[in-house]
Amino acid sequence: MQTDPKTAALYKDDLEKWEKRKSTLETLGRPYNEISGAAVIQLKNQSNTSYGLYIDIQNILKKVVNDLRNEKCLELGWGEYKDLDEEEDAEKIVALKVLIPERIIEAKIEM
Repeated sequence: MQTDPKTAALYKDDLEKWEKRKSTLETLGRPYNEISGAAVIQLKNQSNTSYGLYIDIQNILKKVVNDLRNEKCLELGWGEYKDLDEEEDAEKIVALKVLIPERIIEAKIEM
């Protein structure tokens, strides 16, 4: 059965999300728990926050996410997260990003 291109375009993001989940399941070889889509890290700053401090905090938040991915990577016996090769270990990287997504959002600046 052919899918209408307009319909396919509407569901492109959903299809990609489910393909990543399927790939993760195949990579892990077992069922897994996924963090809720409602789980986010919210970065809130004040209007007088320096740009340098803002970037430092963003980097800390990204490091925390990468540390969690590293822990999971070690738990799965894949070695260090930073040592994964983008091409050779692409499926593992996708799986880790599904298991531990980086969802950092910025709130409105408080005056």
